[in-house]
Amino acid sequence: VAPKHIVLVHGAREEMGRLKNALLNFFRKMKAEKDRPTITMPPNLQEVTYKFPQRRSAKVMGSLAEREGEPLDGEEVKGVMVTHN
Repeated sequence: VAPKHIVLVHGAREEMGRLKNALLNFFRKMKAEKDRPTITMPPNLQEVTYKFPQRRSAKVMGSLAEREGEPLDGEEVKGVMVTHN
């Protein structure tokens, strides 16, 4: 598992602090700094907001679009062109 964010909630502040420190030490040993998750301990009733990347999709035409259902995982699909708009 490679989480980008970890939010610690519903615990005694001291115990959550210990857990946060243990997680920081764990990820410090395991990953490069840019790959480490953010770990937060918001107080009760504090709102936490994260932005997620926009979902991407591609429009499919022709025989691939006419078939029933989506391709299976690992199934080779030929003739699809995706452009960046």
